[in-house]
Amino acid sequence: MTKRYLALALVLLGWALQASGQPIHGHWQCQEYVADSVTPGPGQCHLPLKQSAQCHWITPALSALSEMPSHTHIEYPRPNFWAVVNSAFTQAVDFVLYHVSGFIDASRIEGDYIRRIIWDDTGTTTPPPLVGDPNSVVTYHAHITYDPELGAPAKGWWNPRLVAITRFADSTSTKDEFFYPLYSTRDPNAPESDNRPFLSARCTGFPVNVWGTNTSEFRGEVYPPILGPITSPWTGTVLPYGYGAQEVLPLGMFQQLSDLNLHAGIPGTLLASEQSFGGNPNGNEITFSPAIGPGVHTMAFTWDQPHPTAAGLEEATSLLVMQYTVADGGSTPPPPVEVCGNAVDDDGDGLIDEGCVPPPVDWQIVTGVLQRLNDQIRVCDVSDGKCLILGTVN
Repeated sequence: MTKRYLALALVLLGWALQASGQPIHGHWQCQEYVADSVTPGPGQCHLPLKQSAQCHWITPALSALSEMPSHTHIEYPRPNFWAVVNSAFTQAVDFVLYHVSGFIDASRIEGDYIRRIIWDDTGTTTPPPLVGDPNSVVTYHAHITYDPELGAPAKGWWNPRLVAITRFADSTSTKDEFFYPLYSTRDPNAPESDNRPFLSARCTGFPVNVWGTNTSEFRGEVYPPILGPITSPWTGTVLPYGYGAQEVLPLGMFQQLSDLNLHAGIPGTLLASEQSFGGNPNGNEITFSPAIGPGVHTMAFTWDQPHPTAAGLEEATSLLVMQYTVADGGSTPPPPVEVCGNAVDDDGDGLIDEGCVPPPVDWQIVTGVLQRLNDQIRVCDVSDGKCLILGTVN
C-alpha cells in the first residue's frame, strides 16, 4: 500500500509540474521549472541534474583496508533547488557508500523539515541494513518528504538539511550534511525572514574533531548555473572553509575541479586552488565556462583538511559536486579588449588606453579669431569657418 501511495503521489506531482510549472525564486537562469516532457519556453527550465554532498575520510587504519579514501554521498538525482515550495513535497535521494568498511547509522539519519523517509528496498520508513563494502560502491535509494509546516518561515528562505552518520570499522565516524535551498510564500503578506539560501556540503570527522566542520557552499543570493545549458562563462564566489578548525592543524586546501570522477579513477582538471588556515573569509572566485565543450559536465568544490598524527595521516574533505550542461555551440566569448579614449580599464590589466594611438591635437582658440596648433597660428572667419595659416611662432 505504501509503495502504491508513493507512486501515485509522485505521478500527481509530475502532472502538477507539467501543467503549471513550479516557480523559482531569485535564480537568474529561469523563473519556473517544467516537466521533462515539456520543451522549456522563455524563463523555464527542467529540474537540475544530480547534485551531491560528499564527506571523504582517511585514517591510518582505513587506509590499510582500502587504497581509496572512504566516503559517503548524499545525492539528489533531480532536486528543485531555489523553488517556491509552500507545502510538503517528496524528493528522491540516494545514499552512496564508496569503499566503506562500515555502515550508515540508520538511527541517525536526521535533519530539518523532514516529514518522513521511505526506503525503496523496503517500501516503508524502515531502512534496509545500510552497509558498505571496502572494495566497491553501494547505493541505497529513498524518497524523502520535506514539509515547510515543520518550522519554515511564512515568507522567506528555508534550507532543508539532511544528515548521514557513517560509522567505520576503526571506530571513527563522519557526519555528511547537505543543505537544500527553498523559498516560502505561504503568507505573501508576512514580513520576509532574515534567512539566506544555502547550497552546502559539510563534512565532520569523529571522535577527535580537531578540524571542525569542513564546508563547501554557495551562500546567499549566489546562483550557480546548474538550471539550464550555459552559453557564456559564469563567475561567482564559493565559500570553502573549516568551521572551528584548531590551531594545531596545517593549512587546508580549496580546489575547484572539472569533470572529477573518483569512482572511475578520473582525478579531474584543476581550475582553481588556494591554501589557507580555515579557508579564505572572502570566499574564492570560480567560473563555469562553456569552453569545456557541449554536454553534461561535473564541477566539484572541495575543502580538504589534513591532520598528521603519530599513527599516520587523518584527513577530512567536504565536496560539493554539481552536474551542469553546456549548450551545443556554446563557446567562450573573445577576451575583453581596451577601448581607446573612454578613460576605462576595459581589459582589466590595470592600465588605461594602453596600445592606443594618441588622439590628434586640435586647433585651440587663443583669442577671438586667432587659433594655435603646436607652433602654428591661423586666423579664422567665424561666419564661414574658413581659416588662413599665418606662419609659425617660437
